[in-house]
Amino acid sequence: MRRPVRSLLALCLALLMLTLAGMPVAGAEDPPTFDQRIPTMATIMQAVGQRAEDETLQPVRDSLERIADLKQQISTLRETARQADSRINKLRRSAPAVEPLPLPNAGIPAMEKALDSAQRRLSETQSRLSQLETELTKLTMQPTQLRDDIARLEGELDNLAASFPAQANDQALSPSLLTQAARYRLLDTEISLRQTKLQTHPMRLALLAAERDQLRGLQRTLQARVDVLIQRLGRSRLLSADQATAETLRAIEQADSRHPMIRNLAAENAALADELTALARALDEVSRDNENTLRQLEDVETLYRSAQTQIEIAGVGQTLNRVLHEQRKRLPDLQAYRQQARTRSEQIAQTRLRQFQIDEKRRQLADTAQAARARLQDEDPQLQLDTRQTDRLLAEAELLLDSQKDLLEQLSRSYLTLIDRLSQLDLSQKRLTQIGADYTRLLDENLLWIASDLPIRSAWFVELFNELTALTDPARWQRVRHATLIEAQSRPLIVALALLTLLATVWSRPKLRRYLQWTGTEVGNPAHDRFSLTVGAALASFVLALPLPILAGLLGWMLQQQGSNDRFVWGLSDGLIHAAWISWVIESFRRLASRGGVLEAHFRWQPQTRELLYRNLRWLVILTALATVLMRLAAADPRGLSMPVLGRAVYIVFSVALVVFIARIFHPARGVLGAWLQSHHEGWAWRG
Repeated sequence: MRRPVRSLLALCLALLMLTLAGMPVAGAEDPPTFDQRIPTMATIMQAVGQRAEDETLQPVRDSLERIADLKQQISTLRETARQADSRINKLRRSAPAVEPLPLPNAGIPAMEKALDSAQRRLSETQSRLSQLETELTKLTMQPTQLRDDIARLEGELDNLAASFPAQANDQALSPSLLTQAARYRLLDTEISLRQTKLQTHPMRLALLAAERDQLRGLQRTLQARVDVLIQRLGRSRLLSADQATAETLRAIEQADSRHPMIRNLAAENAALADELTALARALDEVSRDNENTLRQLEDVETLYRSAQTQIEIAGVGQTLNRVLHEQRKRLPDLQAYRQQARTRSEQIAQTRLRQFQIDEKRRQLADTAQAARARLQDEDPQLQLDTRQTDRLLAEAELLLDSQKDLLEQLSRSYLTLIDRLSQLDLSQKRLTQIGADYTRLLDENLLWIASDLPIRSAWFVELFNELTALTDPARWQRVRHATLIEAQSRPLIVALALLTLLATVWSRPKLRRYLQWTGTEVGNPAHDRFSLTVGAALASFVLALPLPILAGLLGWMLQQQGSNDRFVWGLSDGLIHAAWISWVIESFRRLASRGGVLEAHFRWQPQTRELLYRNLRWLVILTALATVLMRLAAADPRGLSMPVLGRAVYIVFSVALVVFIARIFHPARGVLGAWLQSHHEGWAWRG
C-alpha cells in the first residue's frame, strides 16, 4: 500500500516541478516576429516627417508614394470586383445606341454622310475590340504570372526581414534602416496587390468578356449597316445614272432631225451619262474592296496582337507553333497589295485630272444662255436663220446645256467621292501591308527553329493515301476542264495567239536542229568561225525547249483567270505557271547538253560527260515540274490536300531525287568533273 502512495507522490512532485520550470520569468518576453521588428507605416511616416530636410530619405519618400498608389489600386480592384455583377448584367441588358438608317429614297449626299459616319464608328469599334482581345489574352494568362511574382516577392521579403536588426530602436532609426523598412512595407503591399488581383481575377475576366461581347454585337450591327448603305448607294448611283442616260437618249431621239449643234450636244450628254454609269459601278466596286480590306486588316491585326501577346507571355510551344504556322500560310499576298498600290497611285492621278477637267467644263457653263450663243456661233458661223429660228435653237441648246451642267455636277461629285474612296482603300491596304509584314517578321523570328509539324507516324501514311485519292477525284478535274473551256471561249484571241506561238515553235524544231548541226560544223573553221555562232546555237537551244513550257504556262494562265473561287483550280494554275518557268530553264540546259549541242560542238565536252548530264536532266525536269505543281496545289490548301501531308511527301521525294542527281553529276570519278579531276590528280582538288 505504501509503494503506490509513494509512486503517486513522486508523480505529483514531478508534475509540479515541470509546471514551475515552464512558468515565465519576471521581465522575460517572447522574441519579436519579423513583422514586429519592422517599424510600422506610422513609425516610418513619423520619422520621415521629423526629418523633412534630410535628402537621404528621398528613397523612403518614393517608397511611401508608391505604397499609397498601390493601395489605391487595391481599393479600385476591390470596388471593380464588388460592382462586377451589376455591370455585367447592365452590359448584357443594354446595347449601344446606333443612328437609324436613312430612308431608301434619301439623296446620295445623305447616304454618303451616313456611310462615312458608320465606317468611322465601325473602325473605332474594331480598334477598341482588338484592344479588348489583347487585354483578355493577357488577363487569361495572368494568374500563373501573379503566382510566380508572389513567390518571388515573398522570397525577397523574407531575405529583407532576416537582414533587419533584431533590436531596432524606433527612436534612433538611421536613414539606411528607414529605407530598408520602407522597402519591406512596399514589398508587402505589392504582394497584397497581386493577391487581390488573383482574388478578383474571375470577376474582372467576366467583366472584360461582357464588354467584348457587347462590342462584338455593335460591330455586327455596324457592319450590317455599312453593307446596307453600300448597296443602297450603289443602287442610287446606278439609278441616277440610268435616269440621266434615259433623258439623254430621249434628247438624242428628238434631235435626230434637228440642227447639228443640237445633235452634238445630245451626243455629248449621252457620253457623260455613260461615264456617270461607269463611275457609279467603279464607286460600288471600290467601296466593296475597301470593306473587304478593312475586314482583312482587322483580322490580321487581331491575330498579330494575339500572337505577340502569347509569345511574350508564354513563348512558342508545340501547340501554338502549329497554330502560328497555319496563320502564316493564310496571310494575304503582300506582294499583290504592293503592286495594286503602285497601280492605284496612277489611277488616283488620272481621276484627279479628269475631275479637274470636269470642273473646268462646269465653269465654262456657268451661264448656259451665253454658252449656247457661243456654241451656236462656233458650230456654224455662216448660219443664216431668222430671229424666231435662232431663239428656238438657243432655247433647245440652253436646255441641253442645263442638263449637261447637271451631269457635270454629278460627275464632279462622284469623282471627288471616288478619289476619297481610292485614298481610303490605298491607306487601308498600306496599313494591311505594314501589319502583314510585321506579323510575318514576328512569325519568322519565332518559328525559324521550331518544327512546323508533328513527326511522321503511321497515321501520316493513311492521311497521305487519302490525299492522293482526293487528288485523283474526277470531280476536281471536271472543274479544271470546265474552267479551261470557259476561258478559251471568253478570250479566244489570246488563246489563239498562244497556240499559234506554240505551233510555230513546234514547226521550227527541224530547222533549228539543222541550224545547230551547221553551227557545229562551222566552229573551228578559221574562215567562218565567230562567236555569234555560239550565241545563235544557245538561242536555238532555248527555243527548242519552249513547246511544253508554253503549253503549261498557257493552261496555268487560263485556269488562273477562272479559279479565283476554287482553291484546287487556283493551286493547279499557280503550279503550272511556276512549273513552266522552271522546266524551261532545266530543259534549256538539257538541250545545250544534247548530242551535237552547244556543250559538245562548241565547248568540246567529252561525249560520256555530256551524255551523263543529258540523261540525268531528262528525269530531273519531269520530276521538278511535277513536284512544283503538287507543292503549289498543297500550298493552295484545297479541301482534302495539305502541306503537312502531301507537301511534306513531295518535299521528301524531291529532296532524295536532288541528292541522287547531285551525287551522279558531281561524283569525283564518274561525274562531269571526273576527267578533269583525274588529269589533275596532284592538284588542290585532291588534297584533303
